Amino acid sequence: MQTLRSRVFILALVMVFTPSFAAAHVLSTDGSVGAVMHIDPEDDPIIGAPATFFFEFKDTKGKFSLSDCACIFSLHRGQQTLTESLLRPVNASDILTGVARFTFEQKAVYTVTVLGVPKVAGAFQPFTLTYDVRVAREGAPTTAPITVQGVPQRPSHIVHLIIAFGSAILVVALYIRDRPRGS
Repeated sequence: MQTLRSRVFILALVMVFTPSFAAAHVLSTDGSVGAVMHIDPEDDPIIGAPATFFFEFKDTKGKFSLSDCACIFSLHRGQQTLTESLLRPVNASDILTGVARFTFEQKAVYTVTVLGVPKVAGAFQPFTLTYDVRVAREGAPTTAPITVQGVPQRPSHIVHLIIAFGSAILVVALYIRDRPRGS
């Protein structure tokens, strides 16, 4: 019985601490600069509905800032370039998150590219980040995009984290309560 409890406890911990939302957020890196891409709505673009792309940048050297970057967002289907635009900051105080929008017209696999070139030479290492996006969903989004004064905002996973940590505490408390007392 003790072995079964131990296995259930370990399985519960693995389930709680394995983030279910991580697969939807894609990391791409080039040298010291990388970015996690998130797509709203729900990391599953909808044909005919605007998709908002968020790029959360990280630089292991700490030099990157969106305000110092001529960051070009481009979207391709095969060899065809569908759009090209400068990434803009998600808000004035966030210098590490860029945003772009695009409305997909058909089911396909698309390639997103972010080309980053410093506005001032040497500000950071130039980079090219690529991501593949499969668009197959049709219909209306189940939730409206989060906006503040018309500017899309990044979704927060704080609720997921609270549930995960609460579950972990519950599992540990039950394990401690049910474990055999000293022999």
